[in-house]
Amino acid sequence: MGVWEFLTKKRYFGSVVFDWKEPCFYRCRLQGDLGTRLAVVLGLWAAASGLMLFYSAFNTQPYDVILALFFGVMLGLGPGFLYVLNRRHLTGGSITIKPDEILRLRSYVSLWNIGGWWEEWSTWPLGAIERCVVVPAQSLKQSFSVLQLYAAGQWDILGVPASVELKKLLEHLVRQGVPVTLAEDVRPEFKRPLHVAAAIAVLPMALVLFVSGLGFYVLTAEPVDEGRRDLRIADMPPRPQFDHGAPRAPRDPFGSQPAAPGLVPPSVDAPVASEPRLPSTPHPKFEMPRFTPSPRNLAPWGSSTGGKQTELIGGSGGAPFERSSSTGQPVVGVRYRLGSWAGRECVGRLEPIFASGAASAAPDVVMARDGYALGALEVDADQYVDAVALVFKRLTPEGDLDPSDSYTSDWIGNPTGKPTRAVGGGGAKVIGICGRGAAVLDAIGLVIDPYQ
Repeated sequence: MGVWEFLTKKRYFGSVVFDWKEPCFYRCRLQGDLGTRLAVVLGLWAAASGLMLFYSAFNTQPYDVILALFFGVMLGLGPGFLYVLNRRHLTGGSITIKPDEILRLRSYVSLWNIGGWWEEWSTWPLGAIERCVVVPAQSLKQSFSVLQLYAAGQWDILGVPASVELKKLLEHLVRQGVPVTLAEDVRPEFKRPLHVAAAIAVLPMALVLFVSGLGFYVLTAEPVDEGRRDLRIADMPPRPQFDHGAPRAPRDPFGSQPAAPGLVPPSVDAPVASEPRLPSTPHPKFEMPRFTPSPRNLAPWGSSTGGKQTELIGGSGGAPFERSSSTGQPVVGVRYRLGSWAGRECVGRLEPIFASGAASAAPDVVMARDGYALGALEVDADQYVDAVALVFKRLTPEGDLDPSDSYTSDWIGNPTGKPTRAVGGGGAKVIGICGRGAAVLDAIGLVIDPYQ
């Protein structure tokens, strides 16, 4: 629009004849495919949720199912709703009818411009409308009527809700010279539905992804052990209690305290020579108490035990992790999971089981004999951890490990036959496992009790 056309364009202030919003999803309802499109949107949400459940199961710190479903809404339901139900040929808008023109404002997303959001102004001068074909709600068997406008060689439709008096609207158009006719149905190009094959293709795939992701999450999810490295209030040192001495009796400002021995109060008529003084009461000397917490309460902020990590054996990839006891309990077993990466079978996860936890006879659990605890690891690893063997040592009454009395478990994983390396091996108590990993273990090490 040029500057002169903008300055000379006729405008109407307060002269709107009709104003309404087109019915929700009325174009999909005309096409008869609203149910199919909703099924596709729900399928996209289920597929995204299943993928997020798979991702959570492979993560070293899996999150809750509710959070995975929420991410499914953000990555599947939201974009699916926009691109399946809010395209240009499916979107309604706001209609304004003025004395000499019809205006429509609508918003939609573009399939070719990812993330693109468009607003479209459409204008039909009443003098330029060559035909106006009206389809009443009774003929459509819907709660709305439809205006089909033909101008400049193109057809378009407007949805008219039941709240707008169709008779008065048509009278206004006829008075302005618009040729109005009635019809029993809308034109075929406005009734082309989305084929039901789209829903048939999306729903089974989405259902398989969702059920598989949920099942895999449930099978691989493990209960959080009470000895994991979590900062709790109970691990923090207790606050010192100060002794302020015995409470002192409040002084009476009106002098009703008993007189000191040997002093006789003067009579009312006798002249007052001097005011007697009460003997001073010595105050107890305040001393700051010395607070010496136990060694377990000296954990630094941000860690539960401050355990000492050994050397890590394996590759340099993956995210660092540590699973250790917040109370210094020895590791008496592990719960493991095997995995694969790039076609290579590796150890997927190694979780410690502590002395305070209940023993388990599950096939993915290796427990020490009675009176023994984990003392070292034999590791077969290069870029990833291929296999691990656990070296258990006898626990002494003092809580230390006896290196002279030990045994080694079977291999966890598939040993490659290459030379292995040992981590740990002294008499210090093992209170956790550390390393790096994601879908599989990249490197593994031990957490040693720092007070031994």
